[in-house]
Amino acid sequence: MSPDTQDKTRTFDEVVRELENVVKRLEDEQVPLEEGLSLYEKGVKLAREAEQILENARTRLKELTSRGIQDSEIGE
Repeated sequence: MSPDTQDKTRTFDEVVRELENVVKRLEDEQVPLEEGLSLYEKGVKLAREAEQILENARTRLKELTSRGIQDSEIGE
């Protein structure tokens, strides 16, 4: 599966696991420079993807919280 098709369907946990694997590879002193740069770039993309997933979750929580407050005020 290509990264482009995965971006929309991966969970936060999946992205973090993949990022952890990238970090482990980067910590290997035997990684050639070009591969290391490629892995670093992939890691940056994964970190941004994880950040976006978290931001979406924060937004949803804010919306749900504000709806909950409004619903409880209506019931009073």
